[in-house]
Amino acid sequence: MQKVSVIIPAFNEEKNIANVIKNLKQSKVENEIIIVNNCSTDNTEMIAKEAGADKVVYCAKQGKGYAMEEGLKYAQNDVVAFIDGDLKILTNQILEEITNPIVYENVDFVKSTFEREGGRVTELVTKPLLELLFPDMYKFRSTIKWNNSR
Repeated sequence: MQKVSVIIPAFNEEKNIANVIKNLKQSKVENEIIIVNNCSTDNTEMIAKEAGADKVVYCAKQGKGYAMEEGLKYAQNDVVAFIDGDLKILTNQILEEITNPIVYENVDFVKSTFEREGGRVTELVTKPLLELLFPDMYKFRSTIKWNNSR
C-alpha cells in the first residue's frame, strides 16, 4: 500500500489532538502525521509532539485553508489526507476507508462526511435558505461509494 501524508490543521485542539493522533498511529495504513498549528493559544503543539506526530509545524496565517496549504509543504508522500483535529468519531480504520478508493479503485479524490444533528436554526432556516440562494452548491455528488465491509 502507498504511504499517506496525513495533514491535520489544528486550532486550539489540546483536548482532542492526542486521540486523533493515537487512532491514526493504530491504522494499518503507513503514514506520516503532520500537525499544522494554526495560531493556537493553548497546548495543541506540545500535546501533538508528545502524542507522536511526525511533524508539528506552525502556520502564521489563521484559517483552515492556510493551514492545509502549509501542511502540503511538508508532505513527503503521493497520497495526502486531510483530517480535522477535533474528530471525536475517528476510528483507527478511518484512514483506510478514505485512502482505499485512491489506492485500489483509481479514484483521484475522496471527500468524506459524517452525519450530525443540526440545531433548529440550521435545519429550519440556514440549509433551506442556502439551497434557495445557491442551488448549485449541492450538485457535486460522488458516484462512487466505498463501504469497507467488516
